[in-house]
Amino acid sequence: MANEVCAEALINCDSPVSSVNVDGVLSVIKSMINKISSGNLEPTIYYSNGVPITVTPIKYQSIKYDDIKQFKKFNEAVDEYFHEIEVKEESEKRLASISGGEIARLEKSIDELIMSIEGFKKGSEELRVKAETVLNWKYVIEELLDVLRSYWSSYKDEFQDLVKGMEYQGIRVKGFDPRSKAVILEIGGVTVSIPLNADVGDVINDLFNRAKELERKARTARRALINLGRALRSLRLRVIRSWRALEGARSA
Repeated sequence: MANEVCAEALINCDSPVSSVNVDGVLSVIKSMINKISSGNLEPTIYYSNGVPITVTPIKYQSIKYDDIKQFKKFNEAVDEYFHEIEVKEESEKRLASISGGEIARLEKSIDELIMSIEGFKKGSEELRVKAETVLNWKYVIEELLDVLRSYWSSYKDEFQDLVKGMEYQGIRVKGFDPRSKAVILEIGGVTVSIPLNADVGDVINDLFNRAKELERKARTARRALINLGRALRSLRLRVIRSWRALEGARSA
């Protein structure tokens, strides 16, 4: 933060206090606080040599980087930053622990990452299908929820049995979860859970955002997979060279 204040105030952080324009510094600090308080954010992850180095709620001038990735929400940027750090640390840990059975362990790690990527991809696709289905049926779902809320206000005790199997303009109510107060709807073969008092637009946004999050995790896992694949090829090459050297020594 101090380095950023200095950068935006166009001063050297090592300068004596007596030579600094205090009003200018205070103005920069106030501007930064106002920008964050007003929600005028530019959540940013900074990369150096492909490695995430830090994350900030607004874009900093003082950070040296090769590349950046920006987000709409700061919590999404933070989640992605720590996810990439975890993947990086796990990849480094796996690569550093290569010893006796290295190839087998690398192959196992690659298989696990492939399964993770497939899981992220499948989850993302399912969430996108649900989001698009709810979007296409938005107005009918809103009408159905109005009917169900009316039932809920009058028949709380019998509500679960009353609505189960109910059909409304092509939508079937499969059930009701009393813990989350969500109705489980089947729409054209797609099952989606919607809280009884939810705003359908918010549900659509949440589904799309969760799909995007899984897509980001899949991309990060793919980068880790590439690194492990390179390490495996390098290790196999070293083994082949060692074997050839040994064979050459035996022949001699």
